Amino acid sequence: MTVAEGLHFDCRLGEDIAPVLPEIAALRRLLFRQWPILWTDDGGAEHDDLSAAFGSPRAIAVLVWRGARLVGAAAGLPMADEVTDLRRPLAAGGIDPRAAFFLDQAVLLPECRGQGVGRRLFAEREDHARGLGYRWAVLAAIERSPADPRQPPGWVPLDGLWRRLGYRPTAILAHLAWKEAGEGVATAKPLRLWRKELVAASPGPA
Repeated sequence: MTVAEGLHFDCRLGEDIAPVLPEIAALRRLLFRQWPILWTDDGGAEHDDLSAAFGSPRAIAVLVWRGARLVGAAAGLPMADEVTDLRRPLAAGGIDPRAAFFLDQAVLLPECRGQGVGRRLFAEREDHARGLGYRWAVLAAIERSPADPRQPPGWVPLDGLWRRLGYRPTAILAHLAWKEAGEGVATAKPLRLWRKELVAASPGPA
């Protein structure tokens, strides 16, 4: 399906994601090195993490291609199937992980941004989650100080896009560890959880 000239979407579910995991991992490694994640490549760890997470039969990967080149990717899976430690803080914050669908970090090459692609990456995953009956879509965003000297000039956070799409920040913080540029070892980073209601809760008994 054409989104902008030369860009095409490809939605894959469950086991059909496996053949493109190496390309997804390569794109994520490239873009995760940049602000605000600043992730340091650790061999094949990214591919291994993706393989473990997206082995779920209910997972989705939304891919954006320009010809044979992968230029964007966004994945999602039920929070109950998420292998990282996001479920516990979510539950402690009053959201049942069994009712939540996790939207993993979307990646898109800079030259493909500003064409409505980001909105479509969200819409495809939300539609999939809604079709499975999940009440909440949840994403996790790293929290960085606005005074951090590593922040590039003119950088604009994605908060505005998320709010326009109906997401709101929660009071819930999770912590995930990775090694970023300048670190000798992996350290825990704070992640703010955002949510959007996809399907209204069923009314209780009268």
